Amino acid sequence: MALAVEAPERGVMARPPTPLGESLLGHDRGRAIVLRAAALTVLTLVPAYVLRDGGDEALADRAVGASVVLRMIGSAANADETPPWR
Repeated sequence: MALAVEAPERGVMARPPTPLGESLLGHDRGRAIVLRAAALTVLTLVPAYVLRDGGDEALADRAVGASVVLRMIGSAANADETPPWR
């Protein structure tokens, strides 16, 4: 949906196509995405598991919600104008 609503960049059709062997995400962008996803998973699920195992389910639920919200805020704060693809 976002791709259909967002205005295209200037000159996007004038750019040459991506070479056959090159990734659309760039050099190490795919690895960075996987590492960030793994870090978010660990930072979310480990505290939740520890707190839930201790018997405080409500606190575990709040910890998961807080970690997801903080990660979203961090992602928004670190957003730049360059797209993650080539």
